[in-house]
Amino acid sequence: MEGLIRILEEVEPLLRKGSSNFTFNKGLAKIVTKGRCIVIGDVHGDLETLNKIFETIDLNSFLKDEDNIVIFLGDYVDRGKYSLEVLEKIFRLKLEYQNQILLLRGNHEISKYWDVYPSDFRYQLLEKFRDNYNEIYDRLIDLFDRLPIAAYYEDFLFLVHGGIPIDVKDINEIANEEPNTVIQLVWNDPFEGIGHLPSPRGIGYLFGIDITMSFLRENGLDLIIRGHEPCEGIKFNHNRKVITVFSSKVYGNEYASVLFIDLGKRGIREVLF
Repeated sequence: MEGLIRILEEVEPLLRKGSSNFTFNKGLAKIVTKGRCIVIGDVHGDLETLNKIFETIDLNSFLKDEDNIVIFLGDYVDRGKYSLEVLEKIFRLKLEYQNQILLLRGNHEISKYWDVYPSDFRYQLLEKFRDNYNEIYDRLIDLFDRLPIAAYYEDFLFLVHGGIPIDVKDINEIANEEPNTVIQLVWNDPFEGIGHLPSPRGIGYLFGIDITMSFLRENGLDLIIRGHEPCEGIKFNHNRKVITVFSSKVYGNEYASVLFIDLGKRGIREVLF
C-alpha cells in the first residue's frame, strides 16, 4: 500500500504542471508542441492490450524525442481485471516522462458529482486493500479531481473523453470547471441528428452535428477526438469531424486502436490492434 500511496503523492502535482509541450488554464490543457502525438482511448483495466500497444508503437523510442507526446483520453479503470495495474503503469509513465504525458479524465474516474455502476474498480480496491480501502479510495478521488478535463491544439484539435457540452460556445469556458460542464465533457456522446437529446446513459446528452459544427467554427478548430464509446477501435461521426478512439477489448470488440498525429503537418492515421 505504501508504494501506491507514494506514486499517488508524486504524480498528483504533475497532472496540471505546464511544460514545453503543454500549458494549463485550470483543467483545460493547451498543446503547444509541434511534434508527434499518440492518442490512446479508453483502457478499462485491459492491461494485456495496453502492453501490446506500448510494445507495438515502441513507446520508449517514440518518447526519446522530447517534442513527442502521448495523450490518454481517460477511463483507465473498470470492466477489465487489472484496473489497479493499469493505473500504476500509466502513473509510472507520467512520472518518467512528466513533460510528455497528458492524462485526461473519463467518466469512470469517478467524482462527487457522479458515480458508475457497477464499479469493478472499487471491488478490486476493496479486495486488495481491505482495512485501508477508505484511505486509498479517498486519495484516488482527490487525484481524479486533478486530472485535466479537455485539451486542444490551436486551429486543429479538441480532445476530450466524452463530448462537447451542449451549452458551451467558447472553449475557454471549459476552464471554469463548472460541474454540469465537467459532467457533459466526460459523459456526452455524438448522435447522427440535430440538436440534443437526454442520454440513454441516464446522465449527460447526445449532441448533434449542428452542435459539433458550431463549436468547431466558434473556436477555429477542425476535429474532435474522444473516447467513451466501445467500438471496433475507431468510429466516425458528423461527417468525420468527430473521431472516437477505443483502446481496449474488454467489451468483446475484436479491435482496439490508437491515433498517430503529426501536429506540425496536421496528419492523422489510426493503428488497429
